[in-house]
Amino acid sequence: MQTELIEMFAVPLTVSTYEKNIAKEFDFIKDLEFYDNIQGLTRTSKDFFILKRPELADLKKFIEYQINLYVKNIYGSDDEVAITQSWVNKAKKGDFHQNHTHSNSLISGVFYPLLDETLPPIMFKKFTREISLNTREKNKFNSDIYKLNLKSKSLVLFPSNITHGVPINQSNNLRYSLAFNTWPKGIIGNKDELSYTLEE
Repeated sequence: MQTELIEMFAVPLTVSTYEKNIAKEFDFIKDLEFYDNIQGLTRTSKDFFILKRPELADLKKFIEYQINLYVKNIYGSDDEVAITQSWVNKAKKGDFHQNHTHSNSLISGVFYPLLDETLPPIMFKKFTREISLNTREKNKFNSDIYKLNLKSKSLVLFPSNITHGVPINQSNNLRYSLAFNTWPKGIIGNKDELSYTLEE
């Protein structure tokens, strides 16, 4: 008897690498003003539109290009998607970022200017109501957590409704990450499917 395994509703996550030197941009990021973000027990830049700064213009072009590829290749759409808010998180030893999603956003992303093996990874969590079985080993079907180990100058894109967070930074090194949200431009949806929206 033959059984076919069908993988339904895959979660699209992409990782790309910024090839240019990041030294000037990283110096700019480190000199930003931060405030204590109690929700995440980390520090967040006071500027919530950081990718509008001219110092990050080249990096923004790279991110926008990757977003457009994501929309075109994964969603199969020619709709234009724009970056809305963008900010930097800074985590010292003992800081973490609690599990969360991003509201009012289609695709979210995080860029890491500098990472090493001592810094905690971003982790994605699947919330289910399943009965937990005793498993011999973890696989993509029975795992609740997906840990993504990245390198310096990595950009990760994912659907904004996916729960994610960062465990406690147990290193003496600072962990910097530049996060952002997106939203479609102009008219989206299909009027024949009663999903039509129009910007006034």
